[in-house]
Amino acid sequence: MNKTILSAILVISLLITGCAVGDDGQCSDGIKNQDETDIDCGGSCDPCANGKACSTDDDCVNKCSTNKVCYTPATSTGSTTRTTTATAEVSDDVRTKIEGQLKPNIMEAVSVYPYFKSMRVGEGYTYGIGVVNVFAKELIFKIVLEFDKAIDKSSNTIQEVDPSYVNDWLDKTEFAFRLGQGEQEILALPVKVGSKVAENVPTKTGNYIWTVRVLYGDDPTVVDDKYASKETLTIRVP
Repeated sequence: MNKTILSAILVISLLITGCAVGDDGQCSDGIKNQDETDIDCGGSCDPCANGKACSTDDDCVNKCSTNKVCYTPATSTGSTTRTTTATAEVSDDVRTKIEGQLKPNIMEAVSVYPYFKSMRVGEGYTYGIGVVNVFAKELIFKIVLEFDKAIDKSSNTIQEVDPSYVNDWLDKTEFAFRLGQGEQEILALPVKVGSKVAENVPTKTGNYIWTVRVLYGDDPTVVDDKYASKETLTIRVP
């Protein structure tokens, strides 16, 4: 049998098995090998779906995060509960830190950075709050910041604090948005320390602490399932 016939038989055989010439079936063998970044995707194979491992954006259908997982950057849904400060943005450093902390598992799916910041009265800073959807469907997420307590340098509770006054230090205490599978959102939270903690009570030295809770659901009228573990945000007033 001459070489031409042998070559034709080889090509037909490869087409029947669904493997590309020179591929050796590595992109459909059910194992991670060659230069794949995840099983049968990435590298010289097809791009990976959200939630799969990657090295660069080229390995993903969408984007590769700094913690090397494919994801789709979330887009605004037009919700009225999104931040109203149009110019508020997290710094590149904050964004990088949060992307590095977010992981595709329920225990590491929420990040607040920095969780502690020292600011004097009148000073401001933009915190970042990140969330990644680890579920296999689009969901509605809600972030709620609840004032917890204020403590002085001796760890005693500052009793005079009125939550409505210190909550006004925050640009917003609630956010709502949609995320598809593997999508992540990093929200900007501008903060400015006010001069009062209650009527006729000036701001005192101490740590002012908020609990950051994330809830989720698929019905916009009922978003009350707890998501991941709660985080904290602390403002230290020297």
